Amino acid sequence: MRALRQLIPLLLCTWATLLGLTAVATAATDTPPRIVLILDASGSMWGQVEGRAKIDVARDVIRDLAHEWDPRIEVGLTVYGHRDRRDCADIETLLPVGPPDEEALMAAVHAIRPKGMTPIGAALEHAAKQLDYRKSPAAVVLVSDGNETCEVDPCEMARRLEAQGINFTAHVIGFDVTSEERAQLQCLAEATEGLFLTADNTESLVLALRTAVRDAAQRRGPGLWLGAVLGPDSAPLSENVFWRIVRLPSGTEPPGAPVIEAHQPTLSPALAAGRYRVTVRYDGVSGSVDIDHDATRRAQYLVNLEAGQLEVSAVGRDEQPIQRGLSWAVRREGEQKPLVEARASSHRFTLGAGRYRVEGTYDDSTVGMDIVLRPSQVMRKRFQFGIGRLSVRAVLAEGRHPIAEPIHWQIHRAEKRRGTLGDKVVDEKQPTGLHKLQTGHYRISAQHGETSAQSWVEIKSGVTLTHTLNLAAARVRVFGSLPAPGGSVHDPVQWEIFDLEMGSKRGKQAEPIARQRSASHLFILPAGSYLVSGHHDKLAGGAEVSVRAGEEASVNVTLR
Repeated sequence: MRALRQLIPLLLCTWATLLGLTAVATAATDTPPRIVLILDASGSMWGQVEGRAKIDVARDVIRDLAHEWDPRIEVGLTVYGHRDRRDCADIETLLPVGPPDEEALMAAVHAIRPKGMTPIGAALEHAAKQLDYRKSPAAVVLVSDGNETCEVDPCEMARRLEAQGINFTAHVIGFDVTSEERAQLQCLAEATEGLFLTADNTESLVLALRTAVRDAAQRRGPGLWLGAVLGPDSAPLSENVFWRIVRLPSGTEPPGAPVIEAHQPTLSPALAAGRYRVTVRYDGVSGSVDIDHDATRRAQYLVNLEAGQLEVSAVGRDEQPIQRGLSWAVRREGEQKPLVEARASSHRFTLGAGRYRVEGTYDDSTVGMDIVLRPSQVMRKRFQFGIGRLSVRAVLAEGRHPIAEPIHWQIHRAEKRRGTLGDKVVDEKQPTGLHKLQTGHYRISAQHGETSAQSWVEIKSGVTLTHTLNLAAARVRVFGSLPAPGGSVHDPVQWEIFDLEMGSKRGKQAEPIARQRSASHLFILPAGSYLVSGHHDKLAGGAEVSVRAGEEASVNVTLR
């Protein structure tokens, strides 16, 4: 599962949200939040994402977070797999838990050289002991790109630490992991009621780390934590959403008045024990969950919006972005009225999972496409105006399969009035063709053997036009034989094909329409009647044949 792609300006985000949340958390206890970051430095961290080593991506992300780190959150750094290729005990505290020191943190991170094993379970225990997890709340944030490769079961270790500790929580970020690797890492997080997040690029790793750190700083004792996700494979949203919480009565009465209404990314409300309905609205979509809240326990809930995101942009025929004059409309499949509209050079729509028709309008031209959006999916579509596509193919007769042999295609620009040709834009030999063309009128011509056809088309912005040329032709194979007792002629014969209809109109035999020197030959001829003439040394012969479009005929010419 690699679907975590949040379309937000991550690197430009401020730390204001975290500051506000940690201020509340710090005020609720006498000690500052304390977090250990566990970083995977096994050999697989040299793998590539976005064309860069994963360890280099992780370094850049940690540098950005270190620069913005809230000074009220103490932090430590534990690394595994960075000193020995085969040692499952290769776990080291590079930075003891204490007030944030950006320079020391980055010096430690830049010194890491991945090379070894992946002892996740033992690293969890190592970090928990640093935090004195049996006596105080303890939170770790693990970034790993794979599963345990040593003998400890990380899920079982997480369960033991959670049972023995005071509010021990492990938030886990699966960095560029497969579905198999995801299962074990998710189990580890769920065993401690921590968050499991995925990331497969720089932006999503920034988002995942910020989300995990914010949660670790906020959840320090019994209480409730609420977040919203686009779908099951998304990290909690880090942008403001609208929260509405109402108390549910025990009987059949309708829900009461709102207990809480707020705009913020996540929520940790102080609620009395009872049943509540939590509703989230975000950018036109909404979701809700009913919860049974026990004020003496710690709990977290993610409200699934069952939504995806669509980001649209546009360029002109010169591939340059269109900056103004664009409007967008999104319709549900089968509906005429737009569900959402926008006027912008680019826009991000958050939509419930389903099928949609998306249209962009610019300069009196509309380009549309149909999409299927899944929960958690982030889809990017670029519309091009002033450009369309033309798919060409040819058939021997109506209803026949497209011709598989190379065809000589030529495409010319044309004025609106047919008959006036402009520049030739395509000249190639292929069975079929798909061409990107500027909007306007064109003449298509196709030649195959002794047949040809032409047609006129109009290309519109964003539209792929499939055009089939009917050659109205037949395949005629000719070969020679000798008089009785006979036998095939294997030497080259000079073949000539005459159009009988053309000759009758002129009152005499016309010039041949085709010539070929070979023992036998396959001619592609327009439907009609023909004289096949063959010459070999002093031998000659001829035969007439009539063919209809789509037919295949064989002509045996006896040479005497």
